[in-house]
Amino acid sequence: LYNFVKRYEIQQRIAEHPAAPVPNEVKPVAEPSDEERRLHELTHLPFRPWCAFCQEHKSRSDAHKASDVSQHGVPVISFDFSFTGREEGGKDKLVTLVVRDSFSGWRESIPSARKGGATSRSYLASEVTRLLNMLGYGTVKLRCDPEGTCLSLRDEIVKRRSKFGHRTLFDQVAEGEHQSNGGAEAAVHQTRLQAGVLLSQYEVRSGKTVHTTHPLHSWSMRHASWLLNRFGQARSGTTPFEDIMNTTYRGKICRFGMAVLSLARGTAGARVVRAGLSPYGWVKARPATSTSRAQLGADCSSPGLLAGTVGKSASQRTKEVTDTGAVVVANDGVGPVTPLISAGGDEQDDGNDDGGDEQ
Repeated sequence: LYNFVKRYEIQQRIAEHPAAPVPNEVKPVAEPSDEERRLHELTHLPFRPWCAFCQEHKSRSDAHKASDVSQHGVPVISFDFSFTGREEGGKDKLVTLVVRDSFSGWRESIPSARKGGATSRSYLASEVTRLLNMLGYGTVKLRCDPEGTCLSLRDEIVKRRSKFGHRTLFDQVAEGEHQSNGGAEAAVHQTRLQAGVLLSQYEVRSGKTVHTTHPLHSWSMRHASWLLNRFGQARSGTTPFEDIMNTTYRGKICRFGMAVLSLARGTAGARVVRAGLSPYGWVKARPATSTSRAQLGADCSSPGLLAGTVGKSASQRTKEVTDTGAVVVANDGVGPVTPLISAGGDEQDDGNDDGGDEQ
């Protein structure tokens, strides 16, 4: 009966339109203006078919299932480890903890020196606890793979949150069923794609190759999640930042890898001057050049810089920066080894490093 009905529909359509069938053409891509391209290259969000970097890394990333939410209205915070390497990096892998909130879709990427170890566990637990406090959740449900490293990290997060009087529930993934932790795995995939876009654009613009252990590799993961939270719209039409903060992000941004000048204000500026920064209160952020280890961490850790002023670097301002620290140069010739890569290092690994999402 079904086949008969389908044949009848086809015959009726042919009778009404006897001409040859019209091909369903792929919609041609219209070239953007220079202004549109410049603005898009700040975030690469949303996906644009005319952007070669988006096509290279995101052309197959449209279909994603919606993440599940707890039946009782409790946010599900899922996390998983990502191991990402470049082809020229050999066996080196960038270890990143990727966290996702089921309610808002917020993603957070936290690079670490290794997956296990007491120091790494303490560092990652502190970062996740800070994130949950920022999201404003009193009660959450943690979801992770049933591995020793993930379970140890989960327990450490519970212990730290209990000091704030917050309640933390468990939603354990069954052994061998990694798809049950799909929220975290989808976040890993989306963050990798966005980071790949940022790195590809930087390498094309600079003519340099960013290796696995280079600062820009780890920072691309952090910046990718930062962009997705503020400019990546969900099906509801809002961004995670808008859902959490109840406002649109209006801060100024620069293209990834661009040299900028950050203004250190007040007492925070005095502290970073002792780290070898400019005595005039301006620090030149140069992620791809020879910069001291102290300078690399100062931009991110000094409170005065978080709410300060950012401006494009002019060549005549370069002489105002004083570099007093020893330079640790990476073997790729692009720049120094990042503190994010070495953060959380530990001699002993007390967990199983077999799990996570590896590429």
